[in-house]
Amino acid sequence: MNHLRGTYFVLFLFPMSLFAQSDCGTVFEPGALTSVASIYEGNAPARITEAAPPSGGDPNAGYEFMWLHTPFEPGGVVDIWYAINDATDATYQPPVLHETTWYRRCARQAGCADYVTETVEVRVEVLPCDDELQLAVESADISCAGLADGSILAQPQGNFAPFHLLWADGSTDWNRTDLPPGGYACTLTDAQGCTSQELVRIVAPEPLQLTAYV
Repeated sequence: MNHLRGTYFVLFLFPMSLFAQSDCGTVFEPGALTSVASIYEGNAPARITEAAPPSGGDPNAGYEFMWLHTPFEPGGVVDIWYAINDATDATYQPPVLHETTWYRRCARQAGCADYVTETVEVRVEVLPCDDELQLAVESADISCAGLADGSILAQPQGNFAPFHLLWADGSTDWNRTDLPPGGYACTLTDAQGCTSQELVRIVAPEPLQLTAYV
């Protein structure tokens, strides 16, 4: 058999999709986020907004985002981040918080598979509420069956005035009169946004039973 001698160049053709990720990992910076003011537990912080957008990559492709959160200080003994479902915008509104939480935003060029290694983080400090916040209540039950003469006198106790009182029926009165029997739930809120709940029951006596003797 005769073999052709010489130098040959072999050209392999691959689909372009195999190279679609070639510039996705290192082409842009993650941007920057605004700081968020401290809050008291049981409140929602301000929205985390963008101080500077990501840069680099194809400016016409746009960017995609993923948000993570953790209650553990980054770089500590425990370094675990949890993904936030459906948080894909450039900004994020955290929910009501009860502990200090860190948020991390990851960015990638739209259409890429991987997020860039560099990320941006924001710490939301959650301060403890006033332990002395409570509602002192004096109540008077119904004097006679069938009447609606119950009353409730509520007084706030705590270190951060002004206070706001809201009853479940919409009233904001501190002194309530002419009440029928039942349960009256209310929420006391101080100037820090901390709350204390109270339930007051107004009880009516049993109707008098008259017995007739003949």
